[in-house]
Parts: sequence; structure tokens; C-alpha cells
Amino acid sequence: MTAIRGALVALVAVLAAVEATVPALDVAAYTGRWYQIGVTAEFAERQEDNKPCVTADYRLTGPTVEVINCKQDVPANRSSGAIVGCAQAVAFPGKKEDPGKLGVQFPGAPFPAPYWVINLAGSKEDGYRVAVVYSCTSTGSFFSQGLFLLSRTPKLRYGVFEAVYWYVRVLARGIRFQKGNEFKLTPQGKSCTYRGDEGAKVVFQ
Repeated sequence: MTAIRGALVALVAVLAAVEATVPALDVAAYTGRWYQIGVTAEFAERQEDNKPCVTADYRLTGPTVEVINCKQDVPANRSSGAIVGCAQAVAFPGKKEDPGKLGVQFPGAPFPAPYWVINLAGSKEDGYRVAVVYSCTSTGSFFSQGLFLLSRTPKLRYGVFEAVYWYVRVLARGIRFQKGNEFKLTPQGKSCTYRGDEGAKVVFQ
């Protein structure tokens, strides 16, 4: 019964996300740096080690997009700079009829993971301002969900109130998350050192 219930939850979530992807997405405008404002707990633990100062940099490389995800593994102190851990991947843009459905594949992964842009704020001329990304993978007994709230700046314009607003919009679409995979905010701001900052030691993992 537990497996059946999990499969049904996955199916409902996938269908909800499919209906919710943005109808238009300019990939070139979407490239550049995004700051992770919030993420679901499982991804934060498994992929980010619950580290702060998470960023995603996207760069067009022909028909695909270079992806570099980074986090601050060790903060700077009086004697040394911060250590920034990064991982490199490749993103595959969505089809013309489904531009909001991209896929991201990291080295060693058997197939690209869904990267579905379900909300955007701001104009493409300005490179967008906020993006809400949903991912759901269900293969046999394996089920994984991820939600990512991204911003062009380390802090949202309206702070935590805006983060809550975007999360409520996700729930309104029928997407639900299992216990233990709640949405959580990612620490960002003045205490962070990012890839490209002076004194940052970047280590690709």
C-alpha cells in the first residue's frame, strides 16, 4: 500500500507540474547567475550538504547550456578565504512547444533530471527576476521531488514574504511534498562568498 500511495502522489505531482510549466522561456535571457533562495530538504541534504550561499550559473554552449552549481563549503576567516564547492552539469533546453521543460544531467547520472520552470517573474529583456523550478523523478521504487526558488539577487525584493508567496502558488497547483522533504530557505547575503569573488577558492567536486 505504501508503494502504491507513493506512486499515486508522484503521478499527481507530475501531472500538476506538466500543466504548470511556463508557456514561454527565452533560454539566452535565462542564462547568467541565479541565487538559490529556497529548496526542498532532500535536495539540500543530498546534493548541497545543507551548505549556504548556493548559486547556479548557466551559460549557452551551442545547443546546450553549461551548468555550474556552487555552495560555500567553508566560510572565510582571518587567515584564509572561503572554499566554494562546485559541480558542473549540462542542461538541455525544452522543445519549442514546451520551452519550460528542460533537463539537467550531472556526470555519472544515467539520464537528465527534469528541470521544469513553473513560474517566472520579470521580463526577458531584464533576464527575468525570479524563477520557480520543479523536478520530479519516479522510476520503479525510486521517487524524488525537488523545488527551487531562484532569484537574480541574494535576497528577494520582498524578503521572506515573497518566498512564502511563491511557495503558496506552488501548493495551489496541486503539488505536494512528502514528510521530511519540506521547503526551506537557503542562507544568502553579506556573509557569503561566491565563485568569482576575491579570495574564493573554488573546488570542483
